[in-house]
Order: sequence, then C-alpha cells, then structure tokens
Amino acid sequence: MPDMSSNPSGPPPLPDPAAQTFRIPARTWITWLLIVVAIIALSILKNRMNSDVERLSQYRFETLVDQGMIAHAVIKYSNQGSLTKVVGTYYKMQGDEKTEISFEASVRLTYDLERKLLTLPQVEPGDASMVWFSILISLLPFLIVGAVIWFFFIRRIKFASRKGSEDVDRYDKLLDKWEEQAKRMDGVLDRMERKE
Repeated sequence: MPDMSSNPSGPPPLPDPAAQTFRIPARTWITWLLIVVAIIALSILKNRMNSDVERLSQYRFETLVDQGMIAHAVIKYSNQGSLTKVVGTYYKMQGDEKTEISFEASVRLTYDLERKLLTLPQVEPGDASMVWFSILISLLPFLIVGAVIWFFFIRRIKFASRKGSEDVDRYDKLLDKWEEQAKRMDGVLDRMERKE
C-alpha cells in the first residue's frame, strides 16, 4: 500500500488545535479603545457640568434657609442613608444685584428642619420616580458594559465555536473521501497483484 503522507496531492494536513491562537481583529481593538475614551470623556464632561454647582454644608444650608435666601429647592429623599440631598438655587447678593446660584447639599433632615423646609413655598419634595430614574442612571454604565461584552466577546466566541465545528465537519468529510479513495486504490492494487 502506498504511503499517503508522501503523496503531494493527498489530503491537506489537519491544523494543530494547540498551535491555533484566538486573534482579536484590529477593528475590535479600535472599538474598545473608542469605548474607553468615550467613558473617560463622559466622566470629565459630567464633572465639568457639575462644577458650577456649589456644594453647601449643613450649617451653610440652614443659615440660607433661616435668612430666606433659598430661591427654589427640591428635597430628594433616599432610603440609602441618613443624609438627604437637597438641590436648587439660592440668592447671592453682589452689590445691589441678586443672582441665583445653583447648590447641592447633603443634609441630615431633622423633624424641625424638614417641617420648616416644607412650609416654604419655594421648597418641594422630590418625586419618587426620580429615585428610580437615578437608580437607572447609576446602573446604565454596567448595562452598557455588559451589552458590549456580550456583543464583542460572547458573540465572537459563539461564532468561533460554530465555525470550528463547521471546519471539523468539513475535514471529516474530506477524510472520508480520502479513505474511500484509499480503499479503491487498495482494491485496484490487489487486482493488479493477482494478475501478476
């Protein structure tokens, strides 16, 4: 029987699975780089947008309330801790001119302070739907990262495993054809040996 490995027109050699590496295309690297840059840019932008908001201490906030300098405020109730966030604007006197300054304060609302705030017409309690909205906004980056991981990695792994099984099926069919051809060649060689 002839040696099939020396036959130049024989079946192509099977790839060595250990030698194969999973290469990530350049397009995927560029996409990930853009995502990371976008996240950094959004955090910088968010910090700059919030930079014009003055952060008030408990004492400063209560002083502004006592002086009647609060222009508008919203109390954002939260179940997560003992501090309550209050956002809004207050009046600041600059010479003879009153200007409104945005503020944000994390205060401990005592019963008296809460009662005093809620009796003011310019102060209103926060909407409960805003709490859910803020929770959704907090979870949004994780959801986006999860979707990106699924889209770029899980999908790619599934595609590679599917493609790998197609390659195995293709090589199996090719090997079956070569085995059939080898059997035919054996039969032809046996007949030739019998004739001699």
